[in-house]
Amino acid sequence: MTIILDGTNGINTPGLTDTAAASVATTLTVTGAATAASLQVGGVTTNVYPLVSGTSVASTSGTSIDFINIPSWVRRITVMVSGLGSSSSGIPLLQLGTVSSLEVTGYSGSGISNSTLFALSSGFPVRDTWSSTSRTNGAYTLTLLDAASNTWACAAIFGTSNTTGLVSVGGTKPLASTLTRLRLYIDGTQTFTAGLVNILWE
Repeated sequence: MTIILDGTNGINTPGLTDTAAASVATTLTVTGAATAASLQVGGVTTNVYPLVSGTSVASTSGTSIDFINIPSWVRRITVMVSGLGSSSSGIPLLQLGTVSSLEVTGYSGSGISNSTLFALSSGFPVRDTWSSTSRTNGAYTLTLLDAASNTWACAAIFGTSNTTGLVSVGGTKPLASTLTRLRLYIDGTQTFTAGLVNILWE
């Protein structure tokens, strides 16, 4: 189904093209599959995708928090954390994965924390150093950079509630195939002890 915004009536008859500029505020409701409809404004057609929010998860136990079954049509993902804490010095980081496995190498980029630069390697970390008293708040934004190579770009910013300063992280990660899952992971024997985590995709 194609719905075309009309400059006079708001929504025109499906399948008919109107050259008038869309100037009328219009509410559009689409039901069914995520790609069941396309929207055309000013002669440009694009698929209509939903904005999907997860349910917040308490990050108070375990060594990892997984988000699985991410649809293949997703082009942007936001992972949000609030008051994230752990039992020891391992640094929490975000890892990307496919239907086959999580990928733990090949992350390129860097971050800066209190004027200290640090490199990326096994994931996108929330900061460069960590302790059991650390609490961090902020969000990762992942965007599909190149569908052919399944390369994702990451931009993230975090603030800690027990120290001053901001942490900024930027990098990329090519995947072996389509992204289907994410993991917020903390290395070693330590566990998560505090906070909330949620995901949003579109």
